Amino acid sequence: MSNPAGPPPSLAGTPERLRRRPLDLGLALLLLAQSAAGLLVDALPQLGLPVATVEAALHAHYGAADPMFMDPPAFFFVAILWSGFVSTPLCAWFALGLVRGSNKIRIPVLMWAPATALATAMVLAEEVLSTVPAWRSPAPLSVVGQSLSWLVVPLLVAWRVRQPFPFGGGLPEAERLLALALGED
Repeated sequence: MSNPAGPPPSLAGTPERLRRRPLDLGLALLLLAQSAAGLLVDALPQLGLPVATVEAALHAHYGAADPMFMDPPAFFFVAILWSGFVSTPLCAWFALGLVRGSNKIRIPVLMWAPATALATAMVLAEEVLSTVPAWRSPAPLSVVGQSLSWLVVPLLVAWRVRQPFPFGGGLPEAERLLALALGED
């Protein structure tokens, strides 16, 4: 007797429906939130396009809790550029890939996640433990709380896509595609 539901997701050519993958939806929403934050906090100001209300909130928060953000040294400026112009669009693309169940995001996620976590850890280490008084935060718990998602979310997304074909497809699908590409089908 055949299975009316079709092959199991690990062997199917298409991923399970999103409603059956609540973790993917949650991670996609977190990635979209990080993408929006990166756009507003890092990308737009570097382009000279600050949003007035966001800029006022940033100055109110960062002026008190994160003085290094107000006058970034070179290494922190590089981290801001990474966040604004690399991580921001990648987060949006990864969110779309999670929603669609696209295996194509796996390798980029596995490269982006450690790079983002490392950059965040380096900046946080300097803000919390710095020997340069102008860089040390007077409110380290606030700074860590604000930046924690840049450590946790990339690692969660990397964990989600850690296996080959995290959304289905697998070897049977890969073999079928190879046969099509070679004209053997």
